[in-house]
Amino acid sequence: MHKVNAVGRWALVACLSLMLAGSLAFAKGKGKGGSSDQPPGWEKGEKKGWESDVPPGQEKEKDRPKKKQQETEIEEAQESMEQAEEEAEKAEEAEEAEEEMVREQRKKAEDDERKVMKRSREEERESVKDQEDPSRKLRKRHKEHDQD
Repeated sequence: MHKVNAVGRWALVACLSLMLAGSLAFAKGKGKGGSSDQPPGWEKGEKKGWESDVPPGQEKEKDRPKKKQQETEIEEAQESMEQAEEEAEKAEEAEEAEEEMVREQRKKAEDDERKVMKRSREEERESVKDQEDPSRKLRKRHKEHDQD
């Protein structure tokens, strides 16, 4: 009895599978001659010169403004992308100019620091020389006094 039930179940599954396969074989889906939003022959060949899903001249009046609107939106998007690229380039140029200015300021600061260090060393040498030779110090003071 158990074997009979198992065979019966398999037979039922086989029948249902055949019925499903048969119904799918006779059903006409999109692109196979059934109802579709696309015109007849859409699946065959290339659509040269077509600007939409509809053959030229068969467009509906209400679809034409949409196409124009889409073209306008595309142009606006391209323009905004170009503007964004230009702004990015300007920002990059400004950044490079700022970096150059910073480099120049650093170089000037380093040059000034070198001058100060050189002057400091010279003053230190003069101080040492003045300590070694007091008469020299007096002559220097007289010279400065005479110039005033």
